[in-house]
Amino acid sequence: MPFRLSSEFDRTRPELLADDTQRHFAEEVQKFQASEVAKQLEDFRQKRMMGMTLLEEHVMDVENHYPTDRVPKDMKEKSVAENLLEKMYDSQLTFVSDEEK
Repeated sequence: MPFRLSSEFDRTRPELLADDTQRHFAEEVQKFQASEVAKQLEDFRQKRMMGMTLLEEHVMDVENHYPTDRVPKDMKEKSVAENLLEKMYDSQLTFVSDEEK
């Protein structure tokens, strides 16, 4: 979230803001998030071109998916992303920091 909006929400209760103001803030957050997502996608594409992506078979599974009414492409993408995030979360739990040892 942009810092300006974050500080605004820290000092004002959102439900007290006018609808137009809330809508404007929502649009600002969406624009900010869209630019962040675009940066991350570009970074992913560059790393993928260099062969630096993990679990490439899952990415290829999404790319090779033939969309149907039952399983559209966006549903397949979400499913694969959720599975990958779960695997990443599980793998982080297995790492123990030196401080915890």
